[in-house]
Amino acid sequence: MEDAPGKDLVTHMAVKAHGPFAFSRFCDREQVQRQVMAAAVWNTTFGTLPILPAWAAELNEDLIARSIFGTAAIEGSPLTESEVSALLAQQPDPARETEKERVVLNLREAYRLAGVGSTRPGEAGPALLSEERIRRLHETLARGLEHDRYLPGTYRLRPVEVGDADHGGKYRPPKVPEDIKLLMSGLVEWANSAALMKETDPIVRAILVHYHLALIHPFSDGNGRLARVVEAELLEKAGFRYVSLMMSNYYYLRIDDYYRAFSAAEHNDFDLTPFLTFCLEGLLDSLRAIHMRVSDQVRRLALRKHYDDLRESRALTARRHALLLILLENPEPFTAADLRNRAKYAALYASVSDKTARRDLDRLEGLGLVTKTAPGVYQLNVRTLG
Repeated sequence: MEDAPGKDLVTHMAVKAHGPFAFSRFCDREQVQRQVMAAAVWNTTFGTLPILPAWAAELNEDLIARSIFGTAAIEGSPLTESEVSALLAQQPDPARETEKERVVLNLREAYRLAGVGSTRPGEAGPALLSEERIRRLHETLARGLEHDRYLPGTYRLRPVEVGDADHGGKYRPPKVPEDIKLLMSGLVEWANSAALMKETDPIVRAILVHYHLALIHPFSDGNGRLARVVEAELLEKAGFRYVSLMMSNYYYLRIDDYYRAFSAAEHNDFDLTPFLTFCLEGLLDSLRAIHMRVSDQVRRLALRKHYDDLRESRALTARRHALLLILLENPEPFTAADLRNRAKYAALYASVSDKTARRDLDRLEGLGLVTKTAPGVYQLNVRTLG
């Protein structure tokens, strides 16, 4: 760690009522670079995995719903994850939507506007930021919300206070409209500067924009959602598909750490190490999780092909093959009695004897396709292909 922030790492601005304001990329660069390099390796490895178009569409739909749930919940949305998913699956009906539902639907539109969650990868690289873009995203997020605190796409005209004592203390963002306009112009200029674009990894740049946009807090409400959408857009355009959506859920699941990491820099000489390392750990967690999820899909596809080959060679009967396909969709533990008594197996085993059911299981175990996890308890062997 350097002894003091260098001039090339901290850009100071003088604002009328707020006092000095700094755009900072000062951090423990060695620690941050280790995480950035790890993220790059994971992302490259993930990019080699085959993802069928149907999988990509299903994955995007699920991740968008989870992301919207997470980022809305951070701001106090009362909707559960299942309620958010159900709402997003419905045909929109503006005449019947409540405000809490409109918040969710606006987030979906903001993601679409930002190009987040695309099933087709674009050209990776740092994306330019603009005030017009930020205003349009906020206008989309606030559209149709009736509360007087919302001024869609318009910088706030009155002071606000954010945070609380339990999460690093309260913070008063710049309060004079002229200061807000000056800082937003400064943020865009800084984010698009040669120093930040050329010398800062696009992942770090996305997190820095998230942080400083939230720090300025330019709108009366919706600033947190906006900062996370902008971060997701910049990550997506930097080549981090899928995980750009997963970050909001990471922040929600670790909400206390999120707020504390955000507050730490304000009291630590512009050192953004706590916030950067926290967000980068979330990116790494998300990359590992999505890699595991897609790898599991690839494994399932390979297993299905293996089962079909065994059936074609007559190593499996039609009933045993059908059982394996059921287990592949839901590989939970089961017993021989379950085969005859549980609804999902009933079409195969309701009319056969216990002896026949046990014989089938013995055969599948002998082929290494199922394993015993306890006496009389079986489970699909997903590692049968190594």
